[in-house]
Amino acid sequence: MGNHPSKDPASELISLMSRTEQTELQCRKYLVNAQERLVKATPIRFLPQEEEYRGHFGDSDYMVRCVDLDDVGRERNLAYLWEVKAPQCPLFIKDTRDRAKPSRDLISAENQLLHYYHELNNNPGILKDFKILQGDFRFGGIIIGSIKNFVAGKFKYPEAGMRSAFHAFELRKKYFYERSSIELITWDRIVEHMQRNPPVSLAKSKETIPEGLKDNPPDLNIHVIGSINVGESVLAVLKQEAK
Repeated sequence: MGNHPSKDPASELISLMSRTEQTELQCRKYLVNAQERLVKATPIRFLPQEEEYRGHFGDSDYMVRCVDLDDVGRERNLAYLWEVKAPQCPLFIKDTRDRAKPSRDLISAENQLLHYYHELNNNPGILKDFKILQGDFRFGGIIIGSIKNFVAGKFKYPEAGMRSAFHAFELRKKYFYERSSIELITWDRIVEHMQRNPPVSLAKSKETIPEGLKDNPPDLNIHVIGSINVGESVLAVLKQEAK
């Protein structure tokens, strides 16, 4: 798949995110414009992307393939696995008055990602087909929702809902995501990357490091969403929408 032909893919993605109906399939096509954001290596080139891989457990939504150098300078193929859910899906929902829990969509994405990772790394035929060593199918993570629907459910105050959701996220981050090198990001982060970095061709030369990685090393995605500045901006959005 080549880059999305649009002159302004970020604006188009924002428009899809604003719709009320689920737009997972439409949004997924724009991920080719953010592939540097979806790898944790510094690849020397990207390979044609696999939007779907039919396995024993279903379709793996997005696979980012690239060529990297190992510690002694040999080329190796890597593939990062991502589960993609619609930007309209909430990440967390109300559990009790003071507690939030993962949404059904988030739990489904986590489960699918774990199965795909296990299947791909333990199937000799697949490893041979993709010319990848065992263990080099790697966790990418989950792309779901947006900051505007980070949490769903009726809380007495919007601040209480966001605070509960942030706490629920930090627990999953500490005891699950960080230990497995899994990232959880919203579609907002994809838009931000696209706005900061122009699309990069899939036909990068072997000597070229993608500009997005050279000038803008991958950040910590939504893991830092609880910071004061981001938290205040989220609450400002919620208060404005509540008026």
